[in-house]
Amino acid sequence: MNLLRIILYEVIYYGAVAWLAFIAITFCASRYAGWIGALVSPLVIAGIIVYLDVQWIWDSMQHHPEAGRDADMVFFFGMVCRVLLFNGLLIPVSWFGLRRRRIAREQKDA
Repeated sequence: MNLLRIILYEVIYYGAVAWLAFIAITFCASRYAGWIGALVSPLVIAGIIVYLDVQWIWDSMQHHPEAGRDADMVFFFGMVCRVLLFNGLLIPVSWFGLRRRRIAREQKDA
């Protein structure tokens, strides 16, 4: 049960604005670039997550009362888990974008 709570916290931590951006990036890449977009969008999402996490941990290290913390392997492991979790949750969005692309192409050909 605690693991589910941690996963839920990780998803909620980024907030609605970040999730809307993640969904928009994934859908638009899949819809307008096809399979290439569906394969590139997880890399873009991973890059955004890495950037946000590094900014967060850097700020935390600078303002820590004990002369700063250091970013160790636990941080990087958590970041990789977060990237996998978020991209896993965005798979249905990518599938929906690819499906919309196929439907639009079939309507155009008809």
